[in-house]
Amino acid sequence: MKKILLLIGLAAIANGAKAEDHNHSYEFSVFQNYRHYKMADVNAINKTHQQVAAAFPGWGAEVDKLNSTVNDMFGTALVVPGSNNADKAYQLMNGRLKQLGINPSEWTTTRNKDYGHVSYVDFKQAIDGREVVFSKLSFRFTPTGELVRVKMHSFAQPEAGVAPTMSSNDALKSTALTTELHDIAVTSKNVDANWVWFPVPSQTGYTMRPAYKFDVIGTFKVDEFPVILEGYVDAQTGELLYRMNNVQETFEVKVQAEVYKTSRNNPLTMEPMADMRITVGGSSMNTDATGSAIFGSLNAPQTATMELRGPWSRVRQGSSGGPTPSATMAFSNASNTYTFTTAGSANVSDINAFYHVNVIHDFMKKYLPTFTGMDFSLPTNTDLTNSTCNAFYNGSSINFYAASGNCRSFAEVGDIVYHEYGHGINREYYGDNGAGAMRNGSLNEGYADIWALGISQDGIVGDGSYITGGQIRTYVGAPKVYPNDILGEVHADGEIIAGAWWDVSINIGSVDTMIQIFSKGYTDLPDGPLGTEGKIYHEVLISALMDDDNDANLSNGTPHFKEIAEAFARHGIFLTSDASLLHNEVAHQAQGSAVTINTSLTLTNPAFFQDLKLIYRQRGQNWDTVSMSNTTGNNYTGQIPAQAHGTVVEYYFAIYDFLNTPSYTIPDRYNPNPAQSQQVTLPYQFAVGVNQRIKVDFETTEPDWQLGVQNDNATGGVWVQEVPVRSTTSSNYGGFEVQIGQDHTSGSGKCMVTGNAGSQFVSAGTADVDGGRTTLQSAVYDLSGFYDPIVEYYRYYTNDVAGSTPSNVRSDYWHVQINNTLGFIWRDVELTYQSDRRWRRKVFKVSEYYPGAEKIQMRFIASDLVTTRPNDGQNLVEAAVDDFFIYDGAPTSIANSPEQLRAKVYPSPADQQVTITVPNSGNGTLQLLDITGRVMSTQQMQAGKSSYTINTANLVSGTYMVLLQTDKAIQNTKVVVNHQ
Repeated sequence: MKKILLLIGLAAIANGAKAEDHNHSYEFSVFQNYRHYKMADVNAINKTHQQVAAAFPGWGAEVDKLNSTVNDMFGTALVVPGSNNADKAYQLMNGRLKQLGINPSEWTTTRNKDYGHVSYVDFKQAIDGREVVFSKLSFRFTPTGELVRVKMHSFAQPEAGVAPTMSSNDALKSTALTTELHDIAVTSKNVDANWVWFPVPSQTGYTMRPAYKFDVIGTFKVDEFPVILEGYVDAQTGELLYRMNNVQETFEVKVQAEVYKTSRNNPLTMEPMADMRITVGGSSMNTDATGSAIFGSLNAPQTATMELRGPWSRVRQGSSGGPTPSATMAFSNASNTYTFTTAGSANVSDINAFYHVNVIHDFMKKYLPTFTGMDFSLPTNTDLTNSTCNAFYNGSSINFYAASGNCRSFAEVGDIVYHEYGHGINREYYGDNGAGAMRNGSLNEGYADIWALGISQDGIVGDGSYITGGQIRTYVGAPKVYPNDILGEVHADGEIIAGAWWDVSINIGSVDTMIQIFSKGYTDLPDGPLGTEGKIYHEVLISALMDDDNDANLSNGTPHFKEIAEAFARHGIFLTSDASLLHNEVAHQAQGSAVTINTSLTLTNPAFFQDLKLIYRQRGQNWDTVSMSNTTGNNYTGQIPAQAHGTVVEYYFAIYDFLNTPSYTIPDRYNPNPAQSQQVTLPYQFAVGVNQRIKVDFETTEPDWQLGVQNDNATGGVWVQEVPVRSTTSSNYGGFEVQIGQDHTSGSGKCMVTGNAGSQFVSAGTADVDGGRTTLQSAVYDLSGFYDPIVEYYRYYTNDVAGSTPSNVRSDYWHVQINNTLGFIWRDVELTYQSDRRWRRKVFKVSEYYPGAEKIQMRFIASDLVTTRPNDGQNLVEAAVDDFFIYDGAPTSIANSPEQLRAKVYPSPADQQVTITVPNSGNGTLQLLDITGRVMSTQQMQAGKSSYTINTANLVSGTYMVLLQTDKAIQNTKVVVNHQ
């Protein structure tokens, strides 16, 4: 169902320690690239919103971007007909929901339950008697029976006649079940005889595939770590569709023991041992919260046997078959206190594991009092020896490895115990409420952390796990943000949702209040396949608001609406959810005229939308904001004021919700914060009043451009100048483009590109960048005749499309640098880990990096590096460069290809005067301008006169421009004034 391992490799690397993890991550999902899909049909999405507005007046809805069906709709409580909640749900399915695509005959009940604060009736879809994986229809009612929410996961209808072409036995023999499981010793495989429908996403919707469910059980060859894989294989092609890992990671006798109560870094403290089994004279009792058990009248002397065993935990040393640590005490008095120590068969790990399992059980029951799924004596296995630096929950027991090297036994670290127990809560709660289990591994990991943080209340998980210091994860400091921090690894991706909940507690000022809202959200059973974290996390946000609400009306807010929404927004989880904005980046503009910006906006969930804003600036200056006007339908327009010549303008769009929070930015969630510069792509850009002086479109051979430099070490995908050959991921990964198949200049010509495969039909990894870095270095360009040189190039870069498993997206950078050729200092123009799978324009002034540079050279670096990060070197990395131009930001309008006067301007640097000689002079104007374009002096040029002088004695030292213009020619020449 999910990966519930506490993988320590990530944290060990972050803390500078040796990573002991052997990559226990083998999840696979055809939904892995879901967030890269664009809205398939804007008109259909708008139509669905209109249908919802008609069927459920005043409600908002989130629509599936691929098939335009409703995913989630909610609003003010509605009175709906029906004698009870189940009857109301059936009447809705046979009435208002029919027009939204629901066929009542295909849905069967999985839950009909009253939780006190809310009630649910849930359904699962079956087409022709076959289950549809991930399908769901859920109705949420208030305690008085009004409808407040409907969640739908309805994908598509299968094509007529589609059925398995291979048997379950054939599927069992398929290599797809164990693909890329090289490190696993498989002990058993099983395929269900009955097949199901599995939805496979694509840019045009979902295709229903017949599939067999399977499981694979085994251990890792290196450390014998257990693995229980469950998934689905296509019943026609034998291809793997989905795979997840189910191993997550008193006659009064009073008993006390020394435990690490708060942190392994703090000293042991004496604490009462609650829920511990004590046997006296053949009678057994469990201690209460004070560690006491009262046996009544017994004749002394007696012997009491105390075991690390009770109603919620039973410790076993080594494994489930190992001994339970115990101790005995002889007593003769009516009241006795015994300190359970390591002098007997128990050690510190045993005592701590038992203590903390009981703590988390009792804490959980405080918030989920009617949930009984964890009310049993959980096997608690300590001091496992076939691995280290780890702990896991496998669905039936909680397990901890012995201390080794720099790693302590994680049984001694309370919040790791809480985290692993949290996986049990997730699994059993969902199972008890008709959902089977929590399928999404990222949600599972994040929620397990919140249970730990709810007890520790310090924002840190695993403090004291290492002898040399450090922790597993921290939620204090810079936030993990969706989608920039999505890596395709469940622990890392889970930090996004856990961080959002932790920030809710910070904003509200109470961890207890946060946990109350968080635990109520379990009744909503948020979930979805791996790869759809964006949708799931938004679903969680809406649930949080509804669980905080006190009048079944979100439109008038909730007691903590602002605190919750802003906490989730900090992690990239916004009220407005997905957006599609159609915009053609404007061309370079003439000076002196306002620039009109037009765009079209579609939202999957417009319920909280307030405003679309255009945000712009002169490059390097402060940002200004313009509210865009809605003209017709989804169309908006705004204006950027007129700009001076030589200006480089940057702009982007921001969607604001009714809290006035910029909840979604385009392009690609652009973030202008300099601290986030390595996590974002380019804003839109254009220049004003510029004139093209140098043009390199790569259609012909560029002998002065270097394809590779010293110290490059890529083993594949090095730069070439060719017509690019398109590459895509396999259909199981959505058929996403990895290498672009068209140049920017014409769409059919050449560009610079990182490698070319022989055909577009081979694997996307055939000619991508592999094993290191590859550099494209430009020619050296002479700028001595330029007034204000401006560079433009178009580039394409991708490193975040999953093409194999495991995938470690966005771990390799795109790097562009500039040099003035006078030394060895290369300065960064771009350094980002963010993909942009389209031709994007970069525009900048040379003076930003090298004021007054006479010559420049540039280089473009794509990398597939192997460093210290997990799964480095496993990205699909492709890059391309085209249309490299250099413009001059001259102060007057200049023809694109001016005839040069070939005038000589000297000396430079100048002191008292500058001399200009013109071999073919005519009538015209000679001007001296400063670097801002201000005219310092003007002379009229005369036919036949070949020499002129400009007095510079009274000028401030600096850079100036000599501008000569006749009716047939023009020349700009830079000159430096430097008084001795």
